[in-house]
Amino acid sequence: GGQKPLYRALAELALGYGLWEQFQYRQAWEKLKTSLKALDMASIWGGPPGLKALLPLIKANSGFLEKMVLDPAEVKEGVVLDLLAHAHRRAHGDHDPERAMVALVRALEACAQRQLFKQYKIKTWDVQPDQLPEALRDTCRTSYLDDVDGKYKLPLQSQWRTLAGLGDQMGQAFLRDWPKMKPLLDAANHAVLGHGFEAVKGERVQQLSDMVMKLTGVSESSLPKFPVLSL
Repeated sequence: GGQKPLYRALAELALGYGLWEQFQYRQAWEKLKTSLKALDMASIWGGPPGLKALLPLIKANSGFLEKMVLDPAEVKEGVVLDLLAHAHRRAHGDHDPERAMVALVRALEACAQRQLFKQYKIKTWDVQPDQLPEALRDTCRTSYLDDVDGKYKLPLQSQWRTLAGLGDQMGQAFLRDWPKMKPLLDAANHAVLGHGFEAVKGERVQQLSDMVMKLTGVSESSLPKFPVLSL
């Protein structure tokens, strides 16, 4: 009977991480917060042997989510880190290169979106052609108008070209890396979860992961890590 609150807290915790996997940041944060209080108490009264060691990691995760939830910006800083961590879990935890590839390409885009919004106040989902470097304006007017909502939307490669054209160092690094990046994004495009019918190879995912991490300047140690509790 005395273990009931502990198991309830662990169930809440598992639910919280499940919500996080679905990018439901606020609900995940709420679950982690409530379960943390109960787990803190349980660790004082003994609890399972591995629990105490995991609490700092769960607290760090809760702090990461708190930052994301309370960040008022339209383009949230933490999303790039979260997508990269998500891709790592899909690749190494689930051995699912298809889903890892989707998350990596999205992380690459989120990084460009963050940079464009933060440094140049450009929204890639609602761009004004006049905000772009001159060389890209006509292409934007003729090719990037979205039929659904009537807004100009920059695709991934053009986001990076815009950054480069505006003199942004990260954008220029992307252009330098483009010959190496192209076959990897091509593989992502031909993937079943991309736009094609070919399964993605694990080594392609690893190569793109290395390139994106280098480009974004993110180290693996700064990515949020999920705890593993063996009872």
